[in-house]
Amino acid sequence: MFYDTTAETRGFVVADNVFSRSEDTLFRFFNDWRARVILVSNRWEADGKLLCRFHGRPTANLVYKYPDRLDQMHEDNLAEIEFQTVSRPRVFQSNEVEDFLRFLRPEVIPPPASPRNATLRTASGPLVQAHRGGRAEYDDNAAGGFAWCVNQGVRGFETDVRFTKDKRLVVMHDKNVSRTTDGKGVVSEMTFDELRKLRLKKSGELVPTAEEVFQTLKRREDVFIEIEMKAKPDEFYTPEILEDYCRKLTEVAESCLAAGTYAYTCFNTGTLETMHRVAPNAPIGLIVEETLTDEHLELARRLRCCSVAPVLATTKEMVDKAHAAGLTVCLWMVQDEDCYVEAREKGADRITTDYPQRIEAAVRR
Repeated sequence: MFYDTTAETRGFVVADNVFSRSEDTLFRFFNDWRARVILVSNRWEADGKLLCRFHGRPTANLVYKYPDRLDQMHEDNLAEIEFQTVSRPRVFQSNEVEDFLRFLRPEVIPPPASPRNATLRTASGPLVQAHRGGRAEYDDNAAGGFAWCVNQGVRGFETDVRFTKDKRLVVMHDKNVSRTTDGKGVVSEMTFDELRKLRLKKSGELVPTAEEVFQTLKRREDVFIEIEMKAKPDEFYTPEILEDYCRKLTEVAESCLAAGTYAYTCFNTGTLETMHRVAPNAPIGLIVEETLTDEHLELARRLRCCSVAPVLATTKEMVDKAHAAGLTVCLWMVQDEDCYVEAREKGADRITTDYPQRIEAAVRR
């Protein structure tokens, strides 16, 4: 593992790495970077054997979990906690000094490119995205709603994807099925077969799989869809299951959707970090349940996002700042023509609405 004693005094994040050199090298790393590095889910290995996991900031609460003799060496560290095993560690070899320094200095790496269709426009302004397939005009996340919108000329979409108990990807906004279906239960506590016995209340359709929704847009080059990841670290979505979720979601999306026509979005930073770790080149976007701030933009930069999605009340100044940071902007919720005009005047790239047909018809006049 490499380290650089000449770095500026500021914070770096070192995550999901394997340290494989001697104890002296490891602790020189800590000392050299003291107060400047934040360690997240790293491992120290020697001769293929895990010696410890570490997480934290060296000068403040660096926490160790020692499985063997190292317990006796560092008895002063009493605040021990368990850490998940790193499933996809990054090891920097002796010929990768430049890569390691680029890893520690994210500002020298250009921001990820936005998917090409993230800036699709209608004739009158921002792209109109059918929220959950146009839930107010058809049904909430019904496959038929996406197909209907496509046939009506809508080119922007948003949907939500969850795991069932048996790890199948289904499209459902709520974690509980009672609001939108004729059944009861929690999606993550139901098998796929149990979920498929239910019907959506408005349309009578089956609860669709992610693949069934994506197939309505299959390989189209003139659409864009935001795939909201309804998965966040909790008792069900353990780190291993969350990685499995992200891996399966990317596989289905890549098999059905044309490159450059979709992005994965989420409110939860842990989920976005997991997606980036599982699929480093996957386009990801941060959803913000409030007006956009400088702190949100910094978070999006750190997460390597290509977009942000704050509420409509966000100011034009912040939209301009987001664009200057290389991010596209989707404003929500936009439920009528006046709101659409507001989003257009603020410079939004996309808007999300429950009424895609109403908005499309209004802006075409």
